[in-house]
Amino acid sequence: MRGQDSPPITPARRCILIVDDHVLVRRGLTALIDNEPDLIVCAELAFRAGASGYVGKQEMSETLLVAIRSVLGGVRYLSPKIGAALAP
Repeated sequence: MRGQDSPPITPARRCILIVDDHVLVRRGLTALIDNEPDLIVCAELAFRAGASGYVGKQEMSETLLVAIRSVLGGVRYLSPKIGAALAP
Protein backbone atom coordinates (compact mmCIF):
# COMPACT_ATOMS: atom_id res chain seq x y z
CA MET A 1 0.00 0.00 0.00
CA ARG A 2 1.02 3.62 -0.36
CA GLY A 3 3.27 4.96 2.35
CA GLN A 4 4.11 8.43 3.59
CA ASP A 5 7.16 8.58 1.30
CA SER A 6 5.07 7.82 -1.83
CA PRO A 7 4.79 10.49 -4.55
CA PRO A 8 1.56 12.53 -4.42
CA ILE A 9 -1.47 11.53 -6.48
CA THR A 10 -2.32 14.39 -8.85
CA PRO A 11 -4.66 14.76 -11.84
CA ALA A 12 -1.61 14.52 -14.12
CA ARG A 13 -0.73 11.04 -12.78
CA ARG A 14 -2.77 7.95 -13.73
CA CYS A 15 -3.53 5.49 -10.92
CA ILE A 16 -2.17 1.94 -11.36
CA LEU A 17 -3.15 -1.20 -9.40
CA ILE A 18 -0.43 -3.85 -9.02
CA VAL A 19 -1.56 -7.47 -8.65
CA ASP A 20 1.02 -10.17 -7.90
CA ASP A 21 1.43 -12.95 -5.36
CA HIS A 22 4.98 -11.91 -4.44
CA VAL A 23 5.68 -8.95 -2.14
CA LEU A 24 9.13 -8.30 -3.61
CA VAL A 25 7.73 -8.18 -7.14
CA ARG A 26 4.98 -5.76 -6.10
CA ARG A 27 7.48 -3.48 -4.36
CA GLY A 28 9.85 -3.50 -7.33
CA LEU A 29 7.04 -2.71 -9.77
CA THR A 30 5.83 0.07 -7.48
CA ALA A 31 9.30 1.63 -7.45
CA LEU A 32 9.52 1.45 -11.27
CA ILE A 33 6.04 2.88 -11.91
CA ASP A 34 6.19 5.61 -9.26
CA ASN A 35 9.34 6.87 -10.99
CA GLU A 36 7.29 7.73 -14.12
CA PRO A 37 5.99 11.33 -14.17
CA ASP A 38 2.51 10.35 -15.44
CA LEU A 39 1.93 7.14 -13.44
CA ILE A 40 1.53 6.23 -9.78
CA VAL A 41 0.72 3.01 -7.94
CA CYS A 42 -2.42 3.56 -5.86
CA ALA A 43 -2.65 0.06 -4.38
CA GLU A 44 -1.11 -3.40 -4.38
CA LEU A 45 -3.07 -6.63 -4.19
CA ALA A 46 -1.93 -10.20 -3.68
CA PHE A 47 -4.63 -12.16 -5.48
CA ARG A 48 -5.47 -13.19 -9.00
CA ALA A 49 -8.09 -11.15 -10.82
CA GLY A 50 -9.23 -10.34 -14.33
CA ALA A 51 -6.85 -8.01 -16.12
CA SER A 52 -6.75 -5.89 -19.25
CA GLY A 53 -3.07 -6.62 -19.78
CA TYR A 54 -0.55 -9.31 -19.03
CA VAL A 55 3.23 -9.01 -18.82
CA GLY A 56 5.39 -11.89 -17.63
CA LYS A 57 8.04 -11.44 -14.96
CA GLN A 58 10.80 -12.15 -17.48
CA GLU A 59 9.93 -9.06 -19.54
CA MET A 60 11.96 -5.85 -19.54
CA SER A 61 10.67 -2.85 -17.57
CA GLU A 62 10.10 -0.95 -20.83
CA THR A 63 7.61 -3.65 -21.90
CA LEU A 64 5.70 -3.18 -18.65
CA LEU A 65 5.43 0.57 -19.23
CA VAL A 66 4.23 0.02 -22.83
CA ALA A 67 1.60 -2.39 -21.49
CA ILE A 68 0.40 0.09 -18.86
CA ARG A 69 0.06 2.90 -21.39
CA SER A 70 -1.73 0.58 -23.86
CA VAL A 71 -4.29 -0.46 -21.24
CA LEU A 72 -4.77 3.15 -20.13
CA GLY A 73 -5.48 3.94 -23.80
CA GLY A 74 -8.23 1.30 -23.89
CA VAL A 75 -6.24 -1.42 -25.66
CA ARG A 76 -5.79 -4.90 -24.15
CA TYR A 77 -2.13 -5.90 -23.96
CA LEU A 78 -0.41 -9.28 -24.13
CA SER A 79 3.39 -9.17 -24.04
CA PRO A 80 5.19 -10.48 -27.15
CA LYS A 81 6.73 -13.41 -25.24
CA ILE A 82 3.36 -14.49 -23.83
CA GLY A 83 1.70 -14.03 -27.22
CA ALA A 84 4.35 -16.17 -28.91
CA ALA A 85 3.94 -18.90 -26.29
CA LEU A 86 0.17 -18.98 -26.91
CA ALA A 87 0.40 -18.95 -30.72
CA PRO A 88 -0.32 -22.25 -32.51
